Amino acid sequence: MDKILQLPLYGPIDHRDERLAWQLFQTQAFARLRDISLSSSPSRFIPSGQAASRFAHSAAVGMLGRRFADQYRSLLGHHRDVLEAACLCHDLGSPPFSHISEVFLYDATGRTHEQRTRDILTDTSQDVAQVLADHDVNAEDVAACIVGDHPLLGQLVAGSLDLDNVDNSLHLLLSLGHAPTPLPYHPIALIDEALTMTADGPALRTSGLRQVLGWAEARRMLYGVLYGEASQSSATMLYRALEMARAQAPLPDGFFDWGESRALTWLEDQAGPDAAYLVGQLSAWRHFPMLHVRVLDQPDGRITALYDRWQLRREITNAIAAQLDVPERELCLYVGSDRGAKAIRLPWQGDGANAAAELFSGTTAGQRLAVYIHKRHHQRLAPIDVTAAVDAALTGVDEVQSAHAFF
Repeated sequence: MDKILQLPLYGPIDHRDERLAWQLFQTQAFARLRDISLSSSPSRFIPSGQAASRFAHSAAVGMLGRRFADQYRSLLGHHRDVLEAACLCHDLGSPPFSHISEVFLYDATGRTHEQRTRDILTDTSQDVAQVLADHDVNAEDVAACIVGDHPLLGQLVAGSLDLDNVDNSLHLLLSLGHAPTPLPYHPIALIDEALTMTADGPALRTSGLRQVLGWAEARRMLYGVLYGEASQSSATMLYRALEMARAQAPLPDGFFDWGESRALTWLEDQAGPDAAYLVGQLSAWRHFPMLHVRVLDQPDGRITALYDRWQLRREITNAIAAQLDVPERELCLYVGSDRGAKAIRLPWQGDGANAAAELFSGTTAGQRLAVYIHKRHHQRLAPIDVTAAVDAALTGVDEVQSAHAFF
């Protein structure tokens, strides 16, 4: 094999002199990432491109990490392998369907996917840990980068504008077929022109402001696609299938280590009739249309309470279905924080630094709730009926100020 990886956004990425990266690519953990979509909902369920895999994304972030470290050898030279490994490995703990099933991972283990990645890296029985050891790369340092704890490198991998999200917004947008021409920014140009490194950590240069503005625009465009009816209906129906399966029994041993093909086969064949029904609807592109949506600038604590508590979300969803006389499997509820805009907390350098910092500091995540119902019920249901049912179901829910918003 020539060890040259071809990615549409970047062209050929040569790994002939990158033994660490190539040996990581050959582990079982990275093989699984080739069957995990960068979009939470598998591409087969939406009529929009072919989403890049988390493997392709991870390989791209690894390349950006190497490039950035090489540009700042005086500060990062002896950290190069740690930064590269963290960029490559940051998504290893992602479960099948990524953020959609992460609420069940959190419920079962008390771990986010970043924390689970740390467990994988430090488990000496895993092949990834062996590769890191063979290259004298400290797994604890790599894990600290991924969860944002590393004092120098943490903000490069788990920050407000890090190497991970420098790639993922445009990479996913392009793979889904929605990137405009010309591109609003390019990840390589952004790290070359805007992202810099100081003794205290990463910073941004105002001379590269155009690239950062382009990144923010691409992120807004991406979430406009992901919050579109087909994409969000798909993700919400798949979540509901998992929720119904989990209500019957714990997810199978090893589920969070599966790829998406195996997980979908299990949902279709062994997770019960309701889960099989929803996956069948998705496979045929029979998405449930949206009949209610609310987007809030100021979060509602009752909705926040549903983010990471699948049992409570199921209870509320079923209450809405009962109020509207809709079969439970034909009504799905989405709740989450609105991710289209993101504040940047990195310091700025150069002319107009204060203005640039102000431009990106005031962004706060909003909140979104949406109800998707099988089209057979739409003629008899008015949006006002769904609004009333949602309000009734939320009555009495204890408010919380914050919770993990996984998708």
